[in-house]
Amino acid sequence: MSNNKSNQEWEIEKVLIDNPMYSSLAAYFNTKAPQGRLGRVKFTDTDSVVICVMGYGKARLYLDVHVEKNGAINTMVFDFRDIFDKYITKTKEIVKEHGEDYEEFVFKVLRQANFDPKNVCLFSNYKGGIEDDEEKYPAFGISLVGYTNPKFNTFTPWAGVLDEVLNALDAVNGFVDKDKKNRLTKKDVDAAAIKFPVKGWIMIGLGYAAIVGGLALVIFNRSWPAFLRWIVAIILILLGSFFGPMIHLSVHSDKKNYYNNSGDLLKKFHRAEHKMFPTVKE
Repeated sequence: MSNNKSNQEWEIEKVLIDNPMYSSLAAYFNTKAPQGRLGRVKFTDTDSVVICVMGYGKARLYLDVHVEKNGAINTMVFDFRDIFDKYITKTKEIVKEHGEDYEEFVFKVLRQANFDPKNVCLFSNYKGGIEDDEEKYPAFGISLVGYTNPKFNTFTPWAGVLDEVLNALDAVNGFVDKDKKNRLTKKDVDAAAIKFPVKGWIMIGLGYAAIVGGLALVIFNRSWPAFLRWIVAIILILLGSFFGPMIHLSVHSDKKNYYNNSGDLLKKFHRAEHKMFPTVKE
């Protein structure tokens, strides 16, 4: 996976991140998923693809996430090859081609997950986005068009898909109770979705400090001329009010809107409406 992005790609991703559906997924894989990370594959004006990676016991689960230009997650395609190699074949050699046994494993997971056929996409020769990986392999994808899962927030339907797949993997591999590998929780998904960056909190802190500094300048500083004190103090208070209370209030509002599925977050939220790939039911 390559993480180098052109300026154009950065501009495209800014639009994607504006949608809480995409931003929550990116935040979860970057901050909460075990051994998680997010890598770019393709960013274009029409659609984008990112690879999400997370730990699954001693293996890793890979998934290609196909994203619409407005940040709506359209389809999640799952790659179980590393899990199959580590837990089923238990080989230490690099497997270049996965055969019928792997295909059967994929279908076992799909049958166990029991997704509605209207959401299931099947690929006999899927070409994933991992760099230098030329293998085409059987896979299934889950379309998020019309998909809902009451266990998770309205803004994070992708978490419902991922949770169902992880539970199916545990069942097929015989991992139960303390041996279960699924570590995904609604608490972690929500925490990632509403997490405000540290540099943002630093800006808020500096904003409040500027307000205090402006007031202190007026009250305690007698060495400067009065007009200069007032001009500098007003500038500090105005700037501080923007970076302090106003942004702080916005953060609080976003958290409230997230849990209530309302407000500006709801206005920015876009669901996938048109399927990128045909599903089993079609």
